[in-house]
Amino acid sequence: MAVLILLALECIRPRVLLVGNVTVDIVHGNHTVGGAISYAAAVLEAQGTKACVVTTASEDADLSIFAKHDLHVVPDNETLTFAHSYTWWGHKRMLHVTARPSTTLDVRHVPFICRLAKTVLIMPLMPTDVNSPSFLRWRKYQNPLLSQQIGLAAQGYQRDTAPDGKVLAHSSPHPLFLDSLGEGVSVFLSDIESDPWSHEDLMKVVSSSDRVLITKGEKGAEEITEGQASVEIDAVKVEKVVDTNGAGDTFATAYMLALAAGSAEPGLEASRAAAQIVTKPQSCKPWCITSDELLASCIHSNPSCMEWLSFMKTSFDVPKLRLFYSPAVLNEATES
Repeated sequence: MAVLILLALECIRPRVLLVGNVTVDIVHGNHTVGGAISYAAAVLEAQGTKACVVTTASEDADLSIFAKHDLHVVPDNETLTFAHSYTWWGHKRMLHVTARPSTTLDVRHVPFICRLAKTVLIMPLMPTDVNSPSFLRWRKYQNPLLSQQIGLAAQGYQRDTAPDGKVLAHSSPHPLFLDSLGEGVSVFLSDIESDPWSHEDLMKVVSSSDRVLITKGEKGAEEITEGQASVEIDAVKVEKVVDTNGAGDTFATAYMLALAAGSAEPGLEASRAAAQIVTKPQSCKPWCITSDELLASCIHSNPSCMEWLSFMKTSFDVPKLRLFYSPAVLNEATES
Protein backbone atom coordinates (compact mmCIF):
# COMPACT_ATOMS: atom_id res chain seq x y z
CA MET A 1 0.00 0.00 0.00
CA ALA A 2 2.83 2.41 0.85
CA VAL A 3 4.37 1.79 -2.57
CA LEU A 4 1.06 2.57 -4.26
CA ILE A 5 0.69 5.81 -2.32
CA LEU A 6 4.19 6.86 -3.36
CA LEU A 7 3.37 5.97 -6.95
CA ALA A 8 0.27 8.13 -6.76
CA LEU A 9 2.27 11.06 -5.41
CA GLU A 10 4.97 10.52 -8.04
CA CYS A 11 2.37 10.74 -10.79
CA ILE A 12 0.46 13.76 -9.51
CA ARG A 13 3.32 15.88 -8.24
CA PRO A 14 4.54 18.67 -10.54
CA ARG A 15 7.73 18.18 -12.46
CA VAL A 16 8.91 21.70 -11.71
CA LEU A 17 8.33 24.40 -9.10
CA LEU A 18 9.50 27.94 -9.90
CA VAL A 19 9.97 30.40 -7.04
CA GLY A 20 11.00 34.02 -7.47
CA ASN A 21 9.85 37.49 -8.37
CA VAL A 22 8.38 38.51 -11.67
CA THR A 23 9.67 41.95 -12.63
CA VAL A 24 8.77 45.04 -14.54
CA ASP A 25 11.77 45.90 -16.72
CA ILE A 26 12.07 49.46 -17.99
CA VAL A 27 14.22 49.53 -21.13
CA HIS A 28 14.52 52.70 -23.23
CA GLY A 29 11.35 53.99 -21.57
CA ASN A 30 9.32 50.88 -22.41
CA HIS A 31 7.84 48.62 -19.73
CA THR A 32 8.01 44.86 -20.21
CA VAL A 33 7.76 41.69 -18.17
CA GLY A 34 11.01 40.21 -16.92
CA GLY A 35 12.61 38.24 -14.16
CA ALA A 36 14.35 34.88 -14.11
CA ILE A 37 11.14 32.94 -13.45
CA SER A 38 9.50 34.58 -16.48
CA TYR A 39 12.23 33.21 -18.73
CA ALA A 40 12.15 29.85 -16.96
CA ALA A 41 8.37 29.67 -17.43
CA ALA A 42 8.74 30.47 -21.14
CA VAL A 43 11.36 27.74 -21.58
CA LEU A 44 9.15 25.22 -19.79
CA GLU A 45 6.15 26.15 -21.95
CA ALA A 46 8.23 25.65 -25.10
CA GLN A 47 9.29 22.27 -23.77
CA GLY A 48 5.70 21.31 -22.93
CA THR A 49 6.12 21.21 -19.16
CA LYS A 50 3.50 22.75 -16.87
CA ALA A 51 5.07 24.11 -13.70
CA CYS A 52 3.90 25.42 -10.37
CA VAL A 53 4.92 29.07 -10.16
CA VAL A 54 5.04 31.03 -6.90
CA THR A 55 5.74 34.75 -7.07
CA THR A 56 4.80 38.04 -5.47
CA ALA A 57 3.46 41.06 -7.33
CA SER A 58 1.05 43.96 -7.17
CA GLU A 59 -2.49 43.52 -8.46
CA ASP A 60 -1.79 45.41 -11.69
CA ALA A 61 1.21 43.25 -12.68
CA ASP A 62 1.20 41.59 -16.11
CA LEU A 63 1.35 37.86 -15.36
CA SER A 64 0.32 36.61 -18.79
CA ILE A 65 3.65 34.84 -19.34
CA PHE A 66 2.49 32.29 -16.75
CA ALA A 67 -0.87 31.57 -18.42
CA LYS A 68 0.04 27.94 -19.22
CA HIS A 69 1.29 27.23 -15.71
CA ASP A 70 -0.22 26.74 -12.25
CA LEU A 71 0.32 30.26 -10.89
CA HIS A 72 0.18 31.25 -7.21
CA VAL A 73 0.66 34.95 -6.45
CA VAL A 74 1.38 36.37 -3.00
CA PRO A 75 -0.18 39.86 -3.16
CA ASP A 76 2.03 42.86 -2.46
CA ASN A 77 1.77 46.60 -2.94
CA GLU A 78 4.75 46.58 -5.31
CA THR A 79 6.19 44.54 -8.15
CA LEU A 80 9.98 44.33 -8.33
CA THR A 81 10.99 46.90 -10.95
CA PHE A 82 14.36 47.43 -12.64
CA ALA A 83 15.38 50.33 -14.84
CA HIS A 84 17.93 49.13 -17.43
CA SER A 85 20.57 51.40 -18.90
CA TYR A 86 23.47 50.66 -21.21
CA THR A 87 26.88 52.26 -21.68
CA TRP A 88 27.22 54.25 -24.89
CA TRP A 89 30.42 52.41 -25.89
CA GLY A 90 28.96 48.94 -25.73
CA HIS A 91 26.32 46.71 -24.25
CA LYS A 92 27.33 46.71 -20.59
CA ARG A 93 24.08 46.79 -18.66
CA MET A 94 23.43 48.69 -15.45
CA LEU A 95 20.39 48.16 -13.25
CA HIS A 96 18.56 50.43 -10.83
CA VAL A 97 15.81 49.18 -8.52
CA THR A 98 12.85 51.55 -8.64
CA ALA A 99 10.27 49.45 -6.76
CA ARG A 100 10.57 46.42 -4.49
CA PRO A 101 7.96 44.22 -2.81
CA SER A 102 8.06 43.75 0.95
CA THR A 103 7.28 40.01 0.78
CA THR A 104 9.94 37.34 1.13
CA LEU A 105 8.75 34.12 -0.44
CA ASP A 106 9.27 30.90 1.50
CA VAL A 107 7.99 27.34 1.47
CA ARG A 108 4.89 28.32 3.46
CA HIS A 109 3.64 30.27 0.44
CA VAL A 110 3.78 27.12 -1.71
CA PRO A 111 0.72 24.82 -1.99
CA PHE A 112 1.42 21.36 -0.59
CA ILE A 113 1.32 19.48 -3.89
CA CYS A 114 3.71 22.01 -5.43
CA ARG A 115 6.19 21.47 -2.59
CA LEU A 116 6.53 17.88 -3.77
CA ALA A 117 7.87 18.92 -7.20
CA LYS A 118 10.65 16.78 -8.63
CA THR A 119 12.70 19.86 -9.47
CA VAL A 120 12.65 23.21 -7.67
CA LEU A 121 14.14 26.28 -9.32
CA ILE A 122 14.76 29.10 -6.84
CA MET A 123 15.50 32.31 -8.71
CA PRO A 124 15.93 35.40 -6.50
CA LEU A 125 16.83 38.69 -8.11
CA MET A 126 17.49 40.54 -4.84
CA PRO A 127 18.63 39.16 -1.47
CA THR A 128 15.24 39.35 0.24
CA ASP A 129 13.21 37.79 -2.60
CA VAL A 130 13.24 34.16 -1.38
CA ASN A 131 13.96 32.40 1.90
CA SER A 132 15.87 29.53 0.28
CA PRO A 133 16.77 27.72 3.54
CA SER A 134 13.07 27.01 4.11
CA PHE A 135 13.04 24.95 0.90
CA LEU A 136 16.16 23.05 1.97
CA ARG A 137 14.52 22.16 5.28
CA TRP A 138 11.45 20.88 3.44
CA ARG A 139 13.60 18.83 1.06
CA LYS A 140 15.35 17.19 4.01
CA TYR A 141 12.07 15.55 5.07
CA GLN A 142 10.67 14.88 1.60
CA ASN A 143 13.72 13.49 -0.17
CA PRO A 144 13.85 10.05 1.50
CA LEU A 145 10.39 9.34 0.03
CA LEU A 146 10.22 11.49 -3.12
CA SER A 147 13.53 12.66 -4.51
CA GLN A 148 13.92 16.34 -5.22
CA GLN A 149 16.65 18.43 -6.82
CA ILE A 150 17.02 22.17 -6.22
CA GLY A 151 18.48 24.55 -8.76
CA LEU A 152 19.57 27.85 -7.22
CA ALA A 153 20.05 30.71 -9.68
CA ALA A 154 21.93 32.70 -7.09
CA GLN A 155 22.55 36.08 -8.70
CA GLY A 156 20.07 37.82 -6.39
CA TYR A 157 21.98 36.83 -3.27
CA GLN A 158 25.10 38.48 -4.63
CA ARG A 159 23.45 41.85 -5.17
CA ASP A 160 23.21 44.99 -3.07
CA THR A 161 21.83 48.43 -3.80
CA ALA A 162 23.33 51.89 -3.50
CA PRO A 163 21.23 54.73 -1.99
CA ASP A 164 20.13 55.71 -5.51
CA GLY A 165 18.93 52.16 -6.24
CA LYS A 166 21.89 51.18 -8.40
CA VAL A 167 22.49 47.43 -8.23
CA LEU A 168 25.94 46.51 -6.95
CA ALA A 169 27.73 43.16 -6.67
CA HIS A 170 29.23 41.65 -3.53
CA SER A 171 32.90 40.75 -3.82
CA SER A 172 32.54 37.52 -1.84
CA PRO A 173 29.75 34.98 -1.20
CA HIS A 174 27.04 36.67 0.86
CA PRO A 175 25.93 34.96 4.11
CA LEU A 176 22.37 34.65 2.73
CA PHE A 177 23.82 32.82 -0.26
CA LEU A 178 25.90 30.47 1.87
CA ASP A 179 22.85 29.68 4.02
CA SER A 180 21.04 28.60 0.82
CA LEU A 181 23.48 25.81 0.01
CA GLY A 182 23.21 22.14 0.86
CA GLU A 183 22.84 18.60 -0.38
CA GLY A 184 20.80 18.33 -3.56
CA VAL A 185 21.49 21.93 -4.60
CA SER A 186 22.94 22.87 -7.99
CA VAL A 187 24.19 26.46 -8.03
CA PHE A 188 24.09 28.69 -11.11
CA LEU A 189 26.14 31.88 -11.32
CA SER A 190 27.67 34.02 -14.02
CA ASP A 191 31.33 34.93 -14.10
CA ILE A 192 30.26 38.49 -13.24
CA GLU A 193 29.27 37.24 -9.78
CA SER A 194 32.08 34.73 -9.24
CA ASP A 195 35.14 36.47 -10.76
CA PRO A 196 35.75 38.76 -7.73
CA TRP A 197 35.87 35.75 -5.37
CA SER A 198 39.01 34.19 -4.05
CA HIS A 199 39.69 30.51 -4.77
CA GLU A 200 38.84 29.75 -1.13
CA ASP A 201 35.45 31.47 -1.51
CA LEU A 202 34.66 29.44 -4.61
CA MET A 203 35.67 26.16 -2.97
CA LYS A 204 33.50 26.96 0.04
CA VAL A 205 30.48 27.18 -2.27
CA VAL A 206 31.49 24.06 -4.22
CA SER A 207 31.95 21.97 -1.07
CA SER A 208 28.54 23.04 0.26
CA SER A 209 26.52 22.03 -2.81
CA ASP A 210 26.22 19.23 -5.36
CA ARG A 211 27.73 21.27 -8.16
CA VAL A 212 28.40 24.85 -9.23
CA LEU A 213 27.88 26.00 -12.80
CA ILE A 214 29.39 29.30 -13.90
CA THR A 215 28.25 30.73 -17.21
CA LYS A 216 30.81 32.76 -19.18
CA GLY A 217 28.92 34.14 -22.16
CA GLU A 218 30.56 33.30 -25.48
CA LYS A 219 33.19 31.29 -23.59
CA GLY A 220 30.59 28.74 -22.53
CA ALA A 221 30.32 27.55 -18.94
CA GLU A 222 32.23 25.64 -16.30
CA GLU A 223 30.86 22.90 -14.05
CA ILE A 224 32.70 22.40 -10.76
CA THR A 225 32.06 19.47 -8.45
CA GLU A 226 33.98 18.75 -5.25
CA GLY A 227 36.63 16.09 -5.69
CA GLN A 228 36.39 16.05 -9.49
CA ALA A 229 38.10 17.87 -12.30
CA SER A 230 36.10 20.85 -13.52
CA VAL A 231 34.27 20.38 -16.80
CA GLU A 232 34.32 23.01 -19.53
CA ILE A 233 31.02 23.31 -21.39
CA ASP A 234 31.47 24.80 -24.84
CA ALA A 235 29.15 27.54 -26.01
CA VAL A 236 27.08 26.55 -29.03
CA LYS A 237 27.96 28.91 -31.86
CA VAL A 238 25.20 30.96 -33.48
CA GLU A 239 25.25 33.05 -36.62
CA LYS A 240 24.56 36.28 -34.74
CA VAL A 241 24.15 37.15 -31.07
CA VAL A 242 21.23 39.58 -30.91
CA ASP A 243 20.54 39.88 -27.17
CA THR A 244 21.81 37.89 -24.18
CA ASN A 245 19.00 38.64 -21.71
CA GLY A 246 17.58 35.42 -20.31
CA ALA A 247 20.43 33.20 -21.52
CA GLY A 248 21.63 32.38 -18.02
CA ASP A 249 18.09 31.69 -16.79
CA THR A 250 17.52 29.43 -19.79
CA PHE A 251 20.78 27.60 -19.13
CA ALA A 252 19.80 26.92 -15.51
CA THR A 253 16.27 25.78 -16.44
CA ALA A 254 17.43 23.50 -19.25
CA TYR A 255 20.21 22.03 -17.12
CA MET A 256 17.83 21.10 -14.29
CA LEU A 257 15.31 19.60 -16.73
CA ALA A 258 18.03 17.51 -18.35
CA LEU A 259 19.42 16.47 -14.97
CA ALA A 260 15.97 15.32 -13.82
CA ALA A 261 15.53 13.36 -17.05
CA GLY A 262 18.79 11.50 -16.48
CA SER A 263 20.69 13.09 -19.35
CA ALA A 264 24.33 12.10 -19.62
CA GLU A 265 25.24 15.63 -20.75
CA PRO A 266 22.92 18.18 -19.10
CA GLY A 267 25.50 20.92 -19.66
CA LEU A 268 25.46 20.40 -23.41
CA GLU A 269 21.67 20.49 -23.51
CA ALA A 270 21.68 23.68 -21.43
CA SER A 271 24.24 25.27 -23.75
CA ARG A 272 22.13 24.43 -26.81
CA ALA A 273 19.04 25.94 -25.18
CA ALA A 274 20.86 29.13 -24.19
CA ALA A 275 22.14 29.50 -27.75
CA GLN A 276 18.57 29.69 -29.00
CA ILE A 277 17.79 32.56 -26.63
CA VAL A 278 20.61 34.86 -27.70
CA THR A 279 19.35 34.90 -31.30
CA LYS A 280 16.15 36.70 -30.28
CA PRO A 281 15.73 40.45 -29.70
CA GLN A 282 14.91 41.70 -26.21
CA SER A 283 11.77 43.35 -27.58
CA CYS A 284 10.05 39.99 -28.06
CA LYS A 285 11.28 38.24 -24.92
CA PRO A 286 10.16 36.30 -23.02
CA TRP A 287 6.99 35.60 -25.08
CA CYS A 288 8.75 34.55 -28.29
CA ILE A 289 10.55 31.82 -26.36
CA THR A 290 7.32 29.95 -25.61
CA SER A 291 6.79 28.76 -29.18
CA ASP A 292 10.41 27.99 -30.08
CA GLU A 293 10.38 24.40 -31.40
CA LEU A 294 14.16 24.28 -31.74
CA LEU A 295 14.47 25.22 -28.07
CA ALA A 296 12.09 22.43 -27.13
CA SER A 297 14.16 19.90 -29.07
CA CYS A 298 17.29 20.83 -27.11
CA ILE A 299 16.00 19.47 -23.81
CA HIS A 300 15.19 15.96 -22.61
CA SER A 301 11.77 15.36 -21.04
CA ASN A 302 11.14 13.76 -17.67
CA PRO A 303 9.45 10.35 -17.59
CA SER A 304 5.68 10.68 -17.80
CA CYS A 305 3.14 9.26 -15.42
CA MET A 306 2.20 6.73 -18.09
CA GLU A 307 5.78 5.45 -18.13
CA TRP A 308 5.66 5.06 -14.36
CA LEU A 309 2.40 3.14 -14.59
CA SER A 310 3.79 0.90 -17.32
CA PHE A 311 6.74 0.11 -15.08
CA MET A 312 4.50 -0.60 -12.11
CA LYS A 313 2.32 -2.88 -14.24
CA THR A 314 5.25 -5.30 -14.52
CA SER A 315 5.96 -5.23 -10.79
CA PHE A 316 2.60 -5.02 -9.01
CA ASP A 317 -1.00 -6.08 -9.30
CA VAL A 318 -2.30 -3.29 -11.57
CA PRO A 319 -5.99 -3.61 -10.54
CA LYS A 320 -4.97 -2.35 -7.09
CA LEU A 321 -4.08 0.96 -8.72
CA ARG A 322 -7.80 1.62 -9.11
CA LEU A 323 -7.57 2.98 -5.60
CA PHE A 324 -5.72 5.97 -7.05
CA TYR A 325 -6.49 6.31 -10.75
CA SER A 326 -9.50 6.56 -13.01
CA PRO A 327 -10.45 3.66 -15.33
CA ALA A 328 -9.40 5.66 -18.39
CA VAL A 329 -5.89 6.21 -17.04
CA LEU A 330 -5.55 2.58 -16.03
CA ASN A 331 -6.73 1.35 -19.41
CA GLU A 332 -4.08 3.46 -21.13
CA ALA A 333 -1.41 2.11 -18.79
CA THR A 334 -2.39 -1.53 -19.13
CA GLU A 335 -2.83 -1.40 -22.91
CA SER A 336 0.57 0.15 -23.59
